[in-house]
Amino acid sequence: MEFIKWSNPNAEYYSRVYDILKSNLNSVNSMGVDYLREQMSFKDKNDFRIETVLSMLDRYGVIEGSIENKDLILVDELPDELQDDARLKEKLLNDNKKLLAVVNYFKSTTCRRIYISDYFGFPGEKPCGNCDVCCQYIIT
Repeated sequence: MEFIKWSNPNAEYYSRVYDILKSNLNSVNSMGVDYLREQMSFKDKNDFRIETVLSMLDRYGVIEGSIENKDLILVDELPDELQDDARLKEKLLNDNKKLLAVVNYFKSTTCRRIYISDYFGFPGEKPCGNCDVCCQYIIT
């Protein structure tokens, strides 16, 4: 489940990327994402934490522009939300719970409609008779 971890960097990772941007923005713009990965000592091309951090910094209004266009600029400080390790750990836990819910959905032997209704807090749904689970019991 590395992709869940990589889409949820911790506060230290946000701070380190921010510090690199703050001190070496010209190098980042000229050499791109690979330069950031190298500075962060992560050579794994499947590790998307850099992209996640850049996306979150953009969302919080910390950066403008893009590395691809070589016009990335810092416009604000790193927000408290991205420095709060407890908050980031809670987000990781919630993302893992969501993934588990999807896995459980596919492993479920109850009607898909019932499962989805229960998940969203609407219990008492009747079997649909049309989903793969219902059809499996009708055919056999």
